[in-house]
Amino acid sequence: MIRQEIYDHPAEFTAYLQDHITDRKKALIESKLAHRTRYLTVVLEDIHKSHNASAVLRTSECFGIQDLHIIEKEHPYNLHPHISSGSARWVDFHHYDERGVDNTKVCLDQLKRDGYRVLVTSLNEHAKPFDQIEMDQKSAIVFGTEYSGVSDQALEMADEIVHIPMVGFTESLNLSVSAGIILQHYRQVLNNLNLPWQLSDKDKELIRLNWTMKGVRKIDLHIRQFLSK
Repeated sequence: MIRQEIYDHPAEFTAYLQDHITDRKKALIESKLAHRTRYLTVVLEDIHKSHNASAVLRTSECFGIQDLHIIEKEHPYNLHPHISSGSARWVDFHHYDERGVDNTKVCLDQLKRDGYRVLVTSLNEHAKPFDQIEMDQKSAIVFGTEYSGVSDQALEMADEIVHIPMVGFTESLNLSVSAGIILQHYRQVLNNLNLPWQLSDKDKELIRLNWTMKGVRKIDLHIRQFLSK
């Protein structure tokens, strides 16, 4: 309840907290915000190996992806602290883990309502090379399980099915390697085009607040002091 009151006034509380962090940390936050995006987002469907899930999280954060959508079916989503290397602190998680429903459908329906084109990664015979996809609209990139790939539901709901072209005998890549190749390419495309991939001012305010709070010791005490004024 206290934190909701804080989020009602993000700019004011951030300004209050910035007296308690260094100029270097303030500059670092601003530099990361400038490259953060919700134009691209990542969806992980039923990943059952924590080291793979953690590596994709770390890769996504490194490329400035703000949101990670987690679909749970048979396998709970777990993080490996050593591999994620603290990256979970800087992204927003959206979990779809309700029992008795198709969480893939719930997630992808919501993303489509939010204006995202759904790009599903698969070795499906109808898949296009991922680098042939124009980045002319917001896109959600869906990665499936390590062994069986994405679900039939994800394939049915895909706006585009994409794959990474390979020429070796081995026809699959590690999950985090696949994510890294695709995200690096799409981020480079965004950086070279005049597209509205940056965060909105409202999003920046809220994320700036969250990141600033993570850098201040005894944050609950500061919240009480701020609200008492």
